[in-house]
Amino acid sequence: MKENIFLEKIKTGCSFLIAEGYEFINFEGNITYKKELSEEGFSINFRYYESEDSIGNYFRVDSFGALKRFNEIEIEIQKIIGLNLEDYYTIYTKPTWNYIPDKAEHRVFKDQIEFLIRNENDLDLFFDFLKSFYLKTVVNFFLEYESIKAVNIKLQELLETKKIQSLLTDSGTNTAIIRYYTIGIISNNKFVYDFFENIYFPYLLDQHENELEKRELNILEKLKKNLK
Repeated sequence: MKENIFLEKIKTGCSFLIAEGYEFINFEGNITYKKELSEEGFSINFRYYESEDSIGNYFRVDSFGALKRFNEIEIEIQKIIGLNLEDYYTIYTKPTWNYIPDKAEHRVFKDQIEFLIRNENDLDLFFDFLKSFYLKTVVNFFLEYESIKAVNIKLQELLETKKIQSLLTDSGTNTAIIRYYTIGIISNNKFVYDFFENIYFPYLLDQHENELEKRELNILEKLKKNLK
């Protein structure tokens, strides 16, 4: 199967997302279905690679996720870090292996699922998986966290169970904790305020020789000033 045919099949098989108001974007193998509203944004993502073995060429598809942006939160972070608002998302979820059809050729690595697509039958099984993920997880996830208030209610539990990054997005520079702080302060969450004032800020000050912690403290201090 050639890449252009593969992409056309993807567009056809994911037409249910277009019907839900999403826009198809493909950038260097990263496929995104995006929907932008005035106060929030939504994204459903996966990526593909073309490979070849003794049987012939095939496509590997992985990195599945669904993300939601609360503009009120991300605008505050964008003011400090920069980039485009559409590059920011606040919360995310991933599919589970339970959605994988029995006959689908796939691999599972920890929390990552990879599909191997060689023909139209493989594509049909992949679309079954994607539809299950959307209907059984994504729709409910977006409803559960329909508002910033709903995320704010979850903050104390996330900290106590050390699972902040299981809900809040992280670019690899600990932006999850920055989102955690921003949501808490905007929501007037006393638990979050006390945690940062009494524990987290003193910890970062004590780590002043570490460049990453120094950068993080600088961002948080700017947020604190902006959100007064």
